[in-house]
Amino acid sequence: MNLLQCVSAVAAALLWTTLATGEDDLFARPVCAANNSMEIEIRDCVNGAARAANEENLEAYVECFCNGLHRRMRRRAGMLFVQHEVAVEVVDCHLLEVTPDWAEVAVRYRATLTALTYDIVSVIHVKREEDAWKIGRERVETSRETVKRTGPETSANAVCFGGQCRVAQP
Repeated sequence: MNLLQCVSAVAAALLWTTLATGEDDLFARPVCAANNSMEIEIRDCVNGAARAANEENLEAYVECFCNGLHRRMRRRAGMLFVQHEVAVEVVDCHLLEVTPDWAEVAVRYRATLTALTYDIVSVIHVKREEDAWKIGRERVETSRETVKRTGPETSANAVCFGGQCRVAQP
């Protein structure tokens, strides 16, 4: 199936749903399903890491990761917070696979380190640890510089959430 056929199929499904339900707005945003507390907790984990990075709150940031990564993330994030002004915005987040103990999440986020801004798409693996969701690793699918400002050059890999950040090879 090519892209045009795929888009046509989606449009037909939306039209059918609209006609069947009597909805007037074809582009109404979907509503959250009932009993989705696990999905909300997982998204809160990812958003919590972004919020802690924005606040440069080292303790809160480290707590977003699995216990085995605390030492490494404390060192890495502590150095970033001292060397840069950090800003992270989660743009989009979708669960790919979920079990009671772990999940994979596709995340698109924008990260800024002092003078450079990157759009990053990655798959984040989260685990259930101490009755909370924690980030275990991240596989960066794409990372591109979006805004270049004056200032020191930095590496895109330095802004990744996960303790085991790797850029996927094409």
